[in-house]
Amino acid sequence: MLINEVSEVFQQMGHPFVFDSYIWEKCVHMNESLSSRNIPLGITYLTLGIIYQALYAPCLLIIAEKTNLRYSCFKIMFVIGLTDVAILNVNTMMSGFYSIVGGTWCDYPISMSIAGHLGYGLWCSYCVLCVFLNLNRILDILDQNLKRFLFGRKKTWYYMTLPVLYGGYFAIFEPPLIYSSRYGAWLFAIDPGGDKVINVTHNIHNIGYCVVTVLLYVILCCILFKLSHKSMLHRRKLSTLRTKILIQSCLICFIALLASLTYVITQYIDANEAIFIFSQVSWQACHGCLAIIYWTFNENIQSKLFPKGRVSSRFSYLNPFRMHYSNAGLIEAPETADRTITQMENEESSTESSDFRRNLEPSSNAVESEEETVEVPLIFIEKKLNHINIMEVSTTV
Repeated sequence: MLINEVSEVFQQMGHPFVFDSYIWEKCVHMNESLSSRNIPLGITYLTLGIIYQALYAPCLLIIAEKTNLRYSCFKIMFVIGLTDVAILNVNTMMSGFYSIVGGTWCDYPISMSIAGHLGYGLWCSYCVLCVFLNLNRILDILDQNLKRFLFGRKKTWYYMTLPVLYGGYFAIFEPPLIYSSRYGAWLFAIDPGGDKVINVTHNIHNIGYCVVTVLLYVILCCILFKLSHKSMLHRRKLSTLRTKILIQSCLICFIALLASLTYVITQYIDANEAIFIFSQVSWQACHGCLAIIYWTFNENIQSKLFPKGRVSSRFSYLNPFRMHYSNAGLIEAPETADRTITQMENEESSTESSDFRRNLEPSSNAVESEEETVEVPLIFIEKKLNHINIMEVSTTV
């Protein structure tokens, strides 16, 4: 019998979970009640997985370009992208297959154990990667020198070993997720309708991730509000940037928090198929919707995906605060990568002061000169700003 063979293998490995007598007892006495074929749900999961990965693939290829990987944020985004694609194979493709065939852990102990361990470990790695990206973006706004010191050269790649080790711990030493074809979700209990299984480590991780993520996004939003109020000439442009970033930040943050919290809640409530499926779909969206945001908001990626529709950057020099927004913040633009926000504000202030002094100087054609040097350029700039998207805002996550 396959279960007996698997039992011997895992017994030799000394695995702490799959050889538990509780699991085998459930398989022997309740396997038929645990299994439930749900073909429509399975097809839905598979379709979502194909769509998400089809959208993600070209974005990941663009992020992996040599010119983009010069920036620390793109290095982190690239690793996040690989993690997203790997998780989508578990929570959409494998989920769809098990739902269609009505598979249980008792029927597919090896494949489901491997997928459950990988899915759990990759999720934990993903959370740490997002925290790294948030910190990277906040430092990019506050202090470029400190950011280059911490993330410069190959240091970012070295930091990426920390999420891998962190996720590896959960994948190896923690109980795996088990897919329930009856409830359409990955859970820690082989029988969600029976005894509740509470994974304290998982709950601490998810709640901690929620707290840290909200805190970092609040810091980011406060910085953007502060910058917009400091600016004078660029107040309107920064207001537009701030609005877009807040909307995109809230969207990304909301999806991630939803996935984290629902998977904590499902461990404490009575079995409810609708809630379990909702938690599963939110987990899928947490990794798949990032590709949709890339296609929708990231102009760097849009310019590569749709070269003919590329927005002209002819007048981008008018905006010294031109930044790119990523999954968790702002991506440094090449033109401003070596300049801090303070330096740019000082340059703006100096320019405004010189313009003001020049306008006070007498001229042979005072009225005409003033209109030509002050009003006409500002009107011209205003029209251009209304005509094109000068902010070049983009999102990851």
